[in-house]
Amino acid sequence: ALRAGLSSTSAALCDGLGLGSYVEFWMIEQVFGPQGLGKLWCEVLASNEAVWKLHERHGFVQEARFRRHIIKDGVGVDVFGLGLLAEDWAEKRGEMAARLREKGFEVP
Repeated sequence: ALRAGLSSTSAALCDGLGLGSYVEFWMIEQVFGPQGLGKLWCEVLASNEAVWKLHERHGFVQEARFRRHIIKDGVGVDVFGLGLLAEDWAEKRGEMAARLREKGFEVP
């Protein structure tokens, strides 16, 4: 299956505004719609709870925990690997679209 990666930077910068969810929604739509990929994968620092929770709200599942995977400020830190399958997004999409509409965003 084809795969794509997703950066969490936009979601982290928009925490609390709903904009992170909006960006996440549209990225996922592009991956599974026009791009036709079967899986979206991302890696997030375990300490970045806001971002991995954002991904989980959109249907991502923790598939891996890389212990002391990177060095940050001289200390090994864990990284979560999260994945979302196209069929899981198909089930979650309606719920997320409704939540975004409630916040005033226009989504198809």
